[in-house]
Amino acid sequence: MKKFTVVLAAFASSLSISSCNNEEPNDKPAVSIVKPLENAELLNDYAFSVEGIATDDNDLASIHFKLSSPNASYNYDFEDSIEVSGSSFDYTHWITLPPTVSIGPAILEVYSKDVLGEESDHVTRDIFFKDQVEPVLDTSNTFMEDLDSIQVFFFKNTDGVYDSATIWNYTKATMIGTCVDPGGGFREIYYYRFGEGGLWNPQEVTVNLENETANPFVTGMTIQLYSNYTEYYLHPPYLEIAFKQYLPALQFNNAPFGHYEVLFNVTE
Repeated sequence: MKKFTVVLAAFASSLSISSCNNEEPNDKPAVSIVKPLENAELLNDYAFSVEGIATDDNDLASIHFKLSSPNASYNYDFEDSIEVSGSSFDYTHWITLPPTVSIGPAILEVYSKDVLGEESDHVTRDIFFKDQVEPVLDTSNTFMEDLDSIQVFFFKNTDGVYDSATIWNYTKATMIGTCVDPGGGFREIYYYRFGEGGLWNPQEVTVNLENETANPFVTGMTIQLYSNYTEYYLHPPYLEIAFKQYLPALQFNNAPFGHYEVLFNVTE
């Protein structure tokens, strides 16, 4: 009797093992990105579509989308997801970038989950956020005198980017202009002063704003006319200020494209 019981137990154990071996393993889901293409340029204040296919051997539950830009003007983080079903799903999901999105290189990340909680590998695309929102420059007085000092105050937004500035005639304690960029913000300010040394010896100064932390950050330049004013025979003296945006390298170097300038005429 004991021998028969042992044989039955061994048989049942064999059936159990056989049954487990016949169960198909649960493979994790998969996802692909068809659009946007690698290195696509995406405009701020604009919607773009993410398209692709998600698959699973059981049943899909969701597709997830992430954006980040750690190497841009600031790190813009965004996450979204959609609910899906079935073993295969062709998805098209629209994402709207705000006007203030960071400008520069970014990463798109997509992954899917199935109903059992399994998560696919994360698929990525290198993309680029591009600024299409124009700054607004307003000046009330574009005339200066010899030895007047200009000061520009830059202010940071909540993303830590300088996106607005006030222009002051410090000598006369008067605000003479503003410049506001509701888009990606300012990267540099450029001064071109024709006045010291005559036409053939202009003074140029560029101030990089990317690594500055003060809020506000103050910069400026003082007018100093050439001692013999009569030698300005080709053009009267002036001070030019350019507010430079975050732009792709080729555009950024081709001033004045994408840069907003104000010209101050100078008198004795």
